[in-house]
Amino acid sequence: MTVVAGKEDDFQRRLFERENEIKSLRQENQAYREQMEHHSEIINVKSTETSELTEDIQTLTRENKFVNSEFSKATQANEFLKRQNEQLQDQERLGQQSVRALEMEKQDILQNYRDSCVENERHQETIKQLTEDHNKLY
Repeated sequence: MTVVAGKEDDFQRRLFERENEIKSLRQENQAYREQMEHHSEIINVKSTETSELTEDIQTLTRENKFVNSEFSKATQANEFLKRQNEQLQDQERLGQQSVRALEMEKQDILQNYRDSCVENERHQETIKQLTEDHNKLY
């Protein structure tokens, strides 16, 4: 019986070791489950944050497109106004040239008028003198 008792003790000892190993593996397994639950919670939080950030990015993208569109319109309007301003400056220069030409023409006309008046007075004096001379002779 001692051989049987020795084998039984050996089986008991191996059974006890296996039960301890199983107990240790169950504890380790429970720790892994708790870690998995913790990581699942973190994943859920991060997924929610990612969704919110994705919405924010989409909103910013739409706003950026709108701002770019408005900027493009403002740039086009600015270019149009710049061209219009250049045209108006050209027209102003032409207008100033026309005014200067008209002023010169006016001065020429006034000078011609003055010269005509002086010449007319001279002719009137000459006629008067000739009339007086004619009257003296007759």
